[in-house]
Amino acid sequence: MSDKNLDTDYLRIMEFADLVGMTDGALRHYDGEGVFRPAKRGGEFRNDYRYYATTQIAAVLMIRVLVEIGVPLKTIKELVNTTT
Repeated sequence: MSDKNLDTDYLRIMEFADLVGMTDGALRHYDGEGVFRPAKRGGEFRNDYRYYATTQIAAVLMIRVLVEIGVPLKTIKELVNTTT
């Protein structure tokens, strides 16, 4: 599979952030905290990019709602890890 095909199958962080109305910084923070990971990570594609799938949209939007209502990231991480 070529990198070009991977780019059409997955969205880079900025594309995904724009799609879901978030910043790339928030997505990087969620990844660093283990709350929301990209579908694929650079090593698989010979780069260090984060790649997201459109199937992840509902999950990240739910995380954003939980954050907005004041649920701590630690609690969200525990919820995510028990449902995956």
